Amino acid sequence: MSADAPDAPGYARTLGDAVTQLQHYSAYKILMSTSLANHIAQDKALEPLLCFNELELEVTEISPRECTKRGGIQSVLDALDPHHGTVYGIGDASNDVSLMNAVDVGIAMGNAPDYLKKRADYITDSVDKDGVVKALEHFRLI
Repeated sequence: MSADAPDAPGYARTLGDAVTQLQHYSAYKILMSTSLANHIAQDKALEPLLCFNELELEVTEISPRECTKRGGIQSVLDALDPHHGTVYGIGDASNDVSLMNAVDVGIAMGNAPDYLKKRADYITDSVDKDGVVKALEHFRLI
């Protein structure tokens, strides 16, 4: 975005305008270009508020830091019988760190970053090599 950006409804002319506009919405996830997300991530005031997860094709997912997979899995577990059995979690990105801490068995995909693999109990193949299926077979879940 720049000062010479077109003046069109729904488009912000500056990064500051975009952030101001976003403050009026309730969102769980925002997808944007990685280059713009990296620019926003430099704002240290946003670090405690937002989680940045770089996806493929130069797209980054931004979500509230308190909106975690750990919170989601905990909500499900709270609704289940206390004797629900072993809980497995499979992840491949930075937003899966909290998931690894919330489950009994954390499984990292082969394409996951090293810091996630270090937190995992088991590392399976990458997503494009059927890593989820292989992990489920390894633990005799299918």
